[in-house]
Amino acid sequence: MWLADAAGKLLKFTAADLGMSGSPTPVVTITATTVMTPDGMAISLYFPEGLAFEPAGNPWVANLESNNAGSIAEFTPSQLASYGNPSPAVFLDPDIFGTNIHAPSLISFDPIS
Repeated sequence: MWLADAAGKLLKFTAADLGMSGSPTPVVTITATTVMTPDGMAISLYFPEGLAFEPAGNPWVANLESNNAGSIAEFTPSQLASYGNPSPAVFLDPDIFGTNIHAPSLISFDPIS
């Protein structure tokens, strides 16, 4: 199970962790990742609120930023294989692209037909 943590982290727990009570230790922790935008802004996983895996296995994160704006980040499965702070493979930010994303919280993918 993957968890988007409000402290700017993505956490992975094993099936064994989920079968017991207590405070399991995540097997993988991805920490806040800073991304430099084309206009020179530094954006990070400030407050990840949603996480979904597309059918190809790539995880996408809905992220609330410190200025209450929002962004969407895509990682590759290999980036989430171990502890670290990888830069997203794709980063959608409304300030850059003029999208209407504001404070995203959940992500869902349509099934592929």
